Order: sequence, then C-alpha cells, then structure tokens
Amino acid sequence: MTNGANDKPLRILVISTQLPYPPNNGGASRMFHIYRRLGQRHTITWACPLWDDAAQYLDDVKQFCAHFVELSQSDTIPFPDRGWRRLLFKVVSRLHWERLFVFCYGYPQAPGMYWLPASPERIKTLRDLAASSNFDVIISEFEGNAELAAQLGSDVRVPKAITLHNAQSQLFQRGRQSQPMTFEDKLFFWPELWQVQRYEKQFYPKQDLAVVMSQEDHDLIHRRCPGLPLELIANGADLEYFCPTSNESANRVGKSLIYFGHFGYPPNAAAMVYFCREIFPRIRRRVPDAQIFVIGKSPP
Repeated sequence: MTNGANDKPLRILVISTQLPYPPNNGGASRMFHIYRRLGQRHTITWACPLWDDAAQYLDDVKQFCAHFVELSQSDTIPFPDRGWRRLLFKVVSRLHWERLFVFCYGYPQAPGMYWLPASPERIKTLRDLAASSNFDVIISEFEGNAELAAQLGSDVRVPKAITLHNAQSQLFQRGRQSQPMTFEDKLFFWPELWQVQRYEKQFYPKQDLAVVMSQEDHDLIHRRCPGLPLELIANGADLEYFCPTSNESANRVGKSLIYFGHFGYPPNAAAMVYFCREIFPRIRRRVPDAQIFVIGKSPP
C-alpha cells in the first residue's frame, strides 16, 4: 500500500472490534497476516476495545502496530431528548418488552454478528486521535463498526475504507436460520433483517472504498450500495508453506479430508454436520477407507 507518486510510508488508523492477535479465528488471522506485512513499511495505529483478557496480547500487537488506542467498552447511546422519537422511547420503555426495546434502540443479534456502536466516548476518542495525528487513511475492520468512521465529522478529511468480513445482512440470515428460532425470533426476523439492510445502506456509502471477501458478497453489496467502490481481496493460504514435503507423504494422506473452521459460528457447525450426514457417506461408499479430520474451536 502506497500513497501514489510519492511512494512514502502511510500513517494508517485501523478501527476494529478486536485486536489482530492472537490469530485464533478467521477475522483475527486475516488481520494479523495483512497488518504484520503492512507494519514492516507503514505506521499503524490500532484502535479497539480491550475485551476480557485481550490486554495480555498488546505486546504482540505492538510488534507490528506502532501505536494502540483503547476504545470504550460502553455501547450506550443517548436516547433522544425531544421529538417523536423521545415519545416513542417513553411508550416502548413502559411495555417492558426487551426484544421490542432492542429493536427500536439497539442492534439485531445473531450468531457471528458483532456490533461496535458509535457511543459518545468512542467518537470523542477517535475525533481527538484524528485531530492530533495526520493520518493518510482510516480503515474500519468488520462491518459492525461502519458508523464509527462515518460519524467522525466532515472536518476529518481522510480517505476511509472498510473491510467487510461478511455481508452483514446475509450473515444475519445465515446465523438465525442455522439454529432453531424462538417465536420472538420468527416474529422479528423480517423487521430486524430490514434493520440490518438499512444499516448497510446508511453507513457503507459514507466510506470511500469497501473490501469484500468473495464474489457473492461483492455482488450483494454492489446491489445494495451501487455507488460504493468495491475491491475483492479473498482470503488465501501460503501454498509454498502448506504443501506435501514429498510424494510419499502426499500418498499417505491422499484419502484424507480436513475441514478447518471456528465452530462457534453456527453456519460452520451446520455445514460440517450436513457434510457428515449427507455427503461423507457417499464418499465412503466409493472410498471405504476415506477419513475426515474436523479441526476447529468451540465444537458443538
């Protein structure tokens, strides 16, 4: 990544929902490998909350990120103090229906979805940071924090990009439909899907560029945000490193399959269950000694 004709190192601000280390899930692994490389030439400032025990990994992050800025863990957004929305807040709060309350003033939840709302504390931290540092580009990692960079204000005149690890609306559908839905889930499914789609239409176009992982996501985001520039940068693997060391080892594992994924994300678990029930028996009928190794975190 360079800044055109001058070809000078860039000052990059990354706003993320998590640290890029340890690389123990798909998103963190992608970020680790990309920014470890970028950090060899460019100056990276990483901004995110420190969830749970994440602080223990700061020294690892600082090996390739020059600076770290902690964002508030508070998701609290002030309620409107006037107008019809204030009246709606009063009515909804008196109903004591949590799901309806979250629908009106929160974010839809589904397996695999993570939100980082634009709370006043986070916005102030980022505005102060942008004012005190002459960044060349601001990159938002993950789709659930698109509103943070979008709400920094017109005085922050820095190119903004967002990395969409998933198409959020599609992730919502898959996450909900991959597990049994309660009556409330079914009742709120379409309204909450509309809410996620509205989020995409509202905040993605305020970026100067969006990076997607697959052609399917590219086409979906293009239909939803037709004026948004898109770049497809798929996940990959180092084929020089991950290769058989000899023909003998290749023959030894030639009848083996490996599925690697984070099974805390329900669609991954559902995919593996489906494969073992519907597909692998057909393979075994033709290759009786075929094996499958299922590798990953948080198996059901």
